[in-house]
Amino acid sequence: MHVCADTNIGKLNERPLLKSCWGSYQSRAAHGCSSKLHVSNSISFSADNAQSHATTVQCQHVTAPKVITRHRFGGDQPQNASAVDILILEHTKSGCHEEAVRVYLDFISAGSAIDGISSFSTLIKAVGDLRDIQLGRQFHGHFLKLGTLDDIYNANALLGMFWKCGMGHDADKLFERVQERDLISWNTMISGLHKSMRYAESLELFRSMVIYFGMYPNHITCISALSSCGSNGSVMHGREIHGYVIKHELDHNKFVVNGLLEMYMKHGNIKYAELVSDRSLEDLSGDTVLWNIMLLGYANNGCFSQALLLLDDLMSSGMEPDSAILVPALVVSSRSSNLALGKQIHSLIKRTGLEQDTRVRTALMDMYFDCGDRPSALKLFRRSRNRNPVMWGMIISNCTRSGFPQEALNLYLQYRLEDGLVNGFIVLAALRACSSLNLKAEGMELHGLAVKLGFDDDRYIVSALVAMYMKAQDVGSAEKAFMRVSARDAIMGNAMMTGYAKNDRVAQDVGSAKKAFMRVSARDAIMGNAMMTGYAKNDRVAQDVGSAKKAFMRVSARDAIMGNAMMTGYAKNDRVAQDVGSAKKAFMRVSARDAIMGNAMMTGYAKNDRVAQDVGSAKKAFMRVSARDAIMGNAMMTGYAKNDRVIEALKAFKDMQCHGIGPNAVTISSLLSICALISVGSKCREVHGYVIREGLDTNNLLVSNSLIATYAKSGDMKSSRTIFDRMKERDVVSWNNILLALGIHGAVDELFASFENMKAVGVKPDKVTFTCVLSACSHAGRLDDGLKYFRSMVKEYGIEAELEQCNCIVDLLGRAGYLKEAHDLILGLPSSDVRIWGSLLGACQIHGNHQLAELVLPQILELDPDDIGYRVLV
Repeated sequence: MHVCADTNIGKLNERPLLKSCWGSYQSRAAHGCSSKLHVSNSISFSADNAQSHATTVQCQHVTAPKVITRHRFGGDQPQNASAVDILILEHTKSGCHEEAVRVYLDFISAGSAIDGISSFSTLIKAVGDLRDIQLGRQFHGHFLKLGTLDDIYNANALLGMFWKCGMGHDADKLFERVQERDLISWNTMISGLHKSMRYAESLELFRSMVIYFGMYPNHITCISALSSCGSNGSVMHGREIHGYVIKHELDHNKFVVNGLLEMYMKHGNIKYAELVSDRSLEDLSGDTVLWNIMLLGYANNGCFSQALLLLDDLMSSGMEPDSAILVPALVVSSRSSNLALGKQIHSLIKRTGLEQDTRVRTALMDMYFDCGDRPSALKLFRRSRNRNPVMWGMIISNCTRSGFPQEALNLYLQYRLEDGLVNGFIVLAALRACSSLNLKAEGMELHGLAVKLGFDDDRYIVSALVAMYMKAQDVGSAEKAFMRVSARDAIMGNAMMTGYAKNDRVAQDVGSAKKAFMRVSARDAIMGNAMMTGYAKNDRVAQDVGSAKKAFMRVSARDAIMGNAMMTGYAKNDRVAQDVGSAKKAFMRVSARDAIMGNAMMTGYAKNDRVAQDVGSAKKAFMRVSARDAIMGNAMMTGYAKNDRVIEALKAFKDMQCHGIGPNAVTISSLLSICALISVGSKCREVHGYVIREGLDTNNLLVSNSLIATYAKSGDMKSSRTIFDRMKERDVVSWNNILLALGIHGAVDELFASFENMKAVGVKPDKVTFTCVLSACSHAGRLDDGLKYFRSMVKEYGIEAELEQCNCIVDLLGRAGYLKEAHDLILGLPSSDVRIWGSLLGACQIHGNHQLAELVLPQILELDPDDIGYRVLV
């Protein structure tokens, strides 16, 4: 069928195509293609005059277009489709995509028949390489009219063009409409989704391709899918693809091998990466990309010793290192701050003659900065013959980062004098220097330059502007810079929220902070953390729980830090117990719960005795934290122990061991306090033996103090005394525990001697100390000693007597028969409890004073009406 370009194309498609293509590309054709082509004839396009002069070109590498044009057509417009195909192909191969499009437009403007043209797919690829969305859509409409998209090659080329032009939505629609998809169609889509950072969709399409459509991926498909796995953190999918690669013998393809290595290294799975490289090194030992990936992977994962061994193997292999090897080797030196290694690599660079290679030299200077040798970096920079904007940006940025912002600004001014043309990276580096120096005036000049050059909507530059203004305490200007950008992302929001937080404005000006928070569409965890930290610092999590919860809920990717801020706010204000429902909801809405979050939840339960009251919820909170630590286990055990839940407490300890949580001093102390509750000496000895077997510090004060108390309560005074005597360091708790132990076992004289020794070594007694001493005096009936120590406590040490100590004195007076004095003492106290009245009632029973007993009993019943024990005693 004879197809001719109809007149409508000239009116509807040709003019817009010409306008968009040549209006924007004519100047670029003169400059961008000048390195490849020399345009010798001027070209004029006119809707009325379709005839145009042919372009005679001479490419540096390809001269075919010139020969074909002159030889076949005598320098005029090509007269047939075959010649158009040849010209389009040759121009596209030489990288002159504008010229390829120009040839086709000239041909259709002449009204020539296009049914013989077979280079549509090549032409579409040329349009895609121009990265022009408008032009791409116009060509799409044009080819739809011609009906050429039924050809799968053209459809695949159009898919590629859409992805290159950033038109992913158009690519999705077209892919759905393609009936006969081939492997190239699938590869184009999977690759396009990956490059557009739609990693999950890329992997889902890979899965659908295999499972639902029965298409077998080739090495290109696997490479794109592996890249998505590496970027998405999908190690499980990556290993499945690895299995497929081995099964279908694709593991000898160097590109697939490199994809596997990169994926495993991104996941930090060094072992699997090494297995892949070991299998491939025999076949691919000369592939510098493989060495590059392994070196960078080791560096990024902090495996510097393995990186050094790999470098040694590389040097031993006799392979001549190039920039692909030397740059990651310098990165290893930078990350490990190994200046000596960096200098050795510098010497190797000199020997290989790559010192003037811009990429290598930039990495070399970066290494010297990272290793703290700024003078060497600046010396290299000043000796560089070909400084490009990337090098300038790196040197300015590093000077700021190294604490020399003034030098960074001087370099920026030097760059403006020498070159004059700045890019976004250099403006960003200079802005950060101004922010460090708090130079608002210079920062404003850079702000004006950014606006003039069209960089004022760049997220990094806007973030730097916000940080600079916030540091200068000019919140208004920061807000203006922030508000000028329509598409605000998390980076900009973080800069704004951090600025508010540093200026304490989250609390002072909650409205503005909330507005900034709400105006960012893609809020991330860092933003949420800044908002939550601001609330927490000013105790607003409790005061304004509604706002705090809203801020928490509006962040989609909540992390453990956000959860911690919310949970800490609840815990500080005792809201974990008061509002357990809200605390639990906050806890449950964080996907990646860490030990700190769990600790906040468990501590809240334990402080409010909810571990025992609500064991199910406490257990659930414990089990829902993936990275449980000893602090969480201790909170569980302490909560059980406080509520005399001995069996559950021991089980909690066993659960800790089952989950691989190593005990610490607090764990052992909690375990010993549980043994003390049941007063079983064998259990205490078991724990003591466990501490010794596990190599835990037996000299730890907390552990030793707990052992003294537990052995004493279990009736083993000898072991208790032995541990005390062997202690290298004793605190007041150690002395209190031994005094308590001696009092329990009735060794009053030894207790008095130990008390005097305690004072002699300079340890100041506290309330607990005197309670132990007075209790021992009471049980032994040592009235005079008891009164002496009581006076000493009040007068000599200035310790105000509390109910505990007064109870001991009442008991002491009552046992000695001084019932009236004991009664008067109680009446003179600001408050009393059942125990102190009970002590007096017991003394009345011993001495047969029924009259006083009748006065005491109503006091007891008033305080505790349900207690029948004292009624029986009367």
